[in-house]
Amino acid sequence: MINQLKSLFQKKESKSIHEILKPHEEIFNKKPIEISLPIVCNTQRDNTKFNFIPPSSQCGYTTIAMVFSQFIPEAKTDLFISDIIVTFEKNFVTGKGSRFALTMDNHVKIYQYYIDKYKLNKEIVFIPQDGTLEDIIKGLQCGSPVGFSWMPTTSGHYSAIIGYSEIKKCLEIHDPWAKFDFSKKRYSSLTGANNLHSIDDITPYMNKSSKSKKGYRLIYLKDKS
Repeated sequence: MINQLKSLFQKKESKSIHEILKPHEEIFNKKPIEISLPIVCNTQRDNTKFNFIPPSSQCGYTTIAMVFSQFIPEAKTDLFISDIIVTFEKNFVTGKGSRFALTMDNHVKIYQYYIDKYKLNKEIVFIPQDGTLEDIIKGLQCGSPVGFSWMPTTSGHYSAIIGYSEIKKCLEIHDPWAKFDFSKKRYSSLTGANNLHSIDDITPYMNKSSKSKKGYRLIYLKDKS
């Protein structure tokens, strides 16, 4: 009983503010994620015209080239885009077959072809649906632009994500066509390079491209594990 009374009146050891906050330092010191890859935007408007595939229909090939441009110098040129079309759409442009690169599933085969051709130590990360913002961040942190599909038009479109701002809650996008005006729901005459689009604005357009209508369709490259 006496010991119990002593413990009640025993002076408790006080802790400094630093000691109290130390377990939470990681939370307080966490820096916002700010990524912007040094990628040059390639516009599809001045691409080489092919039979049945005018420049206005070359967003997919142009986006693939922009993703590769971080790892293959030649991919920064329109000649690389033409090489994709000549290699994979040979039958289509001669009227002897269907168009190959309409789907992202076939984009995977195009990516693998050029990974092998240029002997890149890369592997493909393809998220056919239900992709998340975390997936986009992972791709960017791998140093790779993230190709994605979305529906700014009824026929759909491909573009490349080259950055993310946690502070602004925006994705930085290279659109090979032009800048999309969300307030007017149509394309503007402004350049599609380095567009900062609010995640809230663009997410519904990205979801619409996914079969589940609630996630992103994404593709990027990472180092082989």
